[in-house]
Amino acid sequence: MEGIFLHILADTMGSAGVIVSTILIQMFGWTGFDPLASILIAGLIFASVIPLVKKTLKILLLQLPENSQPRVDSLLAETRRRFPDIVGFPSVKFWPLTENKVSGHIKVLVPLSSSNLSSSAAGNDASCRILSQNIITTFNEISKDYIPDLEECVVQVDFE
Repeated sequence: MEGIFLHILADTMGSAGVIVSTILIQMFGWTGFDPLASILIAGLIFASVIPLVKKTLKILLLQLPENSQPRVDSLLAETRRRFPDIVGFPSVKFWPLTENKVSGHIKVLVPLSSSNLSSSAAGNDASCRILSQNIITTFNEISKDYIPDLEECVVQVDFE
């Protein structure tokens, strides 16, 4: 929407510049008003487009806002607090979908000897699935508290 607004504004400024330069040429007879108006309009358009280009580049370069990394770190710390057996997060990736929405992927590493797995069936497929689902459900529940603009996040739980 901002790009559309700037395009319409540029057209309006161009029309206004032509009208004003025509009036000045009629009044003073100096034709230099026309290129001056064009240069002034081009400078104003260029200056107004810079913020739009910056926003677009941040999205294209998958750059999160500066305040996002501490929130991601807090979310990972809370997940680890709730599941102390988590060995680590070998892959943590978040990227902007739009200016207001974030998406992500997190890989969680849990040992097969986890105390959260039933002791009689450590490494059992059913136990691993249950623990995986608990981690994913808990992560999804708490993620909105830490990253409110999180649209979606894929959580992959691996056992070693």
